[in-house]
Amino acid sequence: MTADVLALRRPLRAAVLALNSQYVHSSLAPWCLCAGVPAFSRLNHSASVLEGTVNESLHTVADRVTAAAPQVLGFCCYIWNIKAIKKLLPLLRAALPDCVFVLGGPEVSFCPEEALSALPGADFLISGEGERPFALLLDALAGEGSLEAVPGLCWRQKQAEGFRLSPPHAHAQMPPSPYTPAYFSQLAGRIAYIEASRGCPFACAFCLSGREGLRPQRAPLERVFSELDALAHSGARTIKFVDRTFNVNRNRADAILGYLINKSAAYPPGITFHFEIAGDILAASTLALIASAPPGLFQFEIGLQSMDEATLLRVRLAVAGLAQRTAVAQLILQFRVVLPVFDVVRHLGRRPLAVSRAFLAQISCLPQHLGAPVPVAPRGIVIIVRHGFSFCVAPRAPPLPISHGTLSLHRLGELPANPVFPTEKGRTRQVSDL
Repeated sequence: MTADVLALRRPLRAAVLALNSQYVHSSLAPWCLCAGVPAFSRLNHSASVLEGTVNESLHTVADRVTAAAPQVLGFCCYIWNIKAIKKLLPLLRAALPDCVFVLGGPEVSFCPEEALSALPGADFLISGEGERPFALLLDALAGEGSLEAVPGLCWRQKQAEGFRLSPPHAHAQMPPSPYTPAYFSQLAGRIAYIEASRGCPFACAFCLSGREGLRPQRAPLERVFSELDALAHSGARTIKFVDRTFNVNRNRADAILGYLINKSAAYPPGITFHFEIAGDILAASTLALIASAPPGLFQFEIGLQSMDEATLLRVRLAVAGLAQRTAVAQLILQFRVVLPVFDVVRHLGRRPLAVSRAFLAQISCLPQHLGAPVPVAPRGIVIIVRHGFSFCVAPRAPPLPISHGTLSLHRLGELPANPVFPTEKGRTRQVSDL
C-alpha cells in the first residue's frame, strides 16, 4: 500500500518483525526501533515487537503477525532471514492488504534499489540506522510531515519510473535505550544483547559496520552500567555486546570490564559476558583485567580475518599480525576465547600457497601443537573457519580433515609444531582512545 491509504489515520499502530536464526537468540534491533518511536515522533503511535524464527512455518509466523493487525509493519532484514522474508511478504500482503510494509537492516540498507526490486511487496525501505527515520515515517504516514523529510527513506516513484533513494542515515548520538518492561517480559532467559557503542572507526571492505568519515557513537557509561545490571538479573545466562570492536577505546573497555568484575559477586552464578575484540590492539591493562576476572565471567571473540598481507591490503585491514597472535595466545592460555577465523579467501587471488600459509599463521595462535593434548576450558576452545574451513579444538577431540576446494591441507593432527611463516612487515593500526 502507499502513504495516502493512512494519511488521515492518527495515531498509528505499528509493529516490527524479527525473524531470528534460532529461538535462543533475541534480536535487539526491533526493540531499538520501538524505543525510537516515542522519542522521535510527534504523535502518540503505538509500536510493538513480533518475533519468530526462520525454522518456523511461515504460515505460523504470518498468522501471528496478522493477529496483531498492524497498520505499519517493519521487517528487520539480515543474511540469515532474508530468504524467509522474501517468501513471507506475499503471505502477509494477502492477509494485510492495507498495511504499509517497511524494510530495514544490513541486508537491504546498502542496496535499496536492488532490495525494493527483489521485494515488490514492500512499500518503503529505510537505509542506515532506523530509530529516528522509522518514527518520522509513522508521522508522515499519519499526515504529520512529508516522506521527503524522512532521512534514509527509499521508495518506488508513483508518477515516474525508478526509485526515490536516500543515503544511509546515521544518528548524531546513541538512540534511546531499548530495554523496556516489554523487552524483559519477552526475553525469557534467552541470549541477551547490549549495544554500548555503534559503528566502527575502521573501513574494512568486507564489513558494513564502519563507514568512511563517521566516528562511533557511544552510550554514556552510566547508562551502560545500568543496562548491564538489568540484563544480569533478567534471567539471561549469556549477555553479548554487539559492539563491533569493543576494545577500540582502551580506557572505556577497561572501565566496563572492571565494572563487571567488581559486580560479579552480586550477579547470578554462571552468567557470561561475550565481547568481540581486536587482538592486535589488545592493551596490557586489558589483559591484566581479564586475567583477574572470575572464571567463566568473560568470553572473547577475535576475528582473525587473514594473516596474508596482500589480502589485508585488498580489504583495507591493517593488522599487526605478531601482536594479534601474541594476544590471542595469552587469552587461549587463560581459556577465555572463542576464536573465529574468517580467512577472506576470495580476496587472495586464487593463490593456494597464500591460503595455506595464512591459515597456518592463524592457527599458530594456539599455544601448542594441535596434535598433542590441548588444555582447554570445560566448554572447549571453538575455532570457526568460514569459506570452506571448519574445525574445533576440544578435550580429546580427534583430528579433523580440512580442505578448501582442491587445496588439501594437513590433517590437524599432522600440522608441524613450529610452522614457518613469511616475515611480518609490521603494518599496524594505531588506535588510542578513538
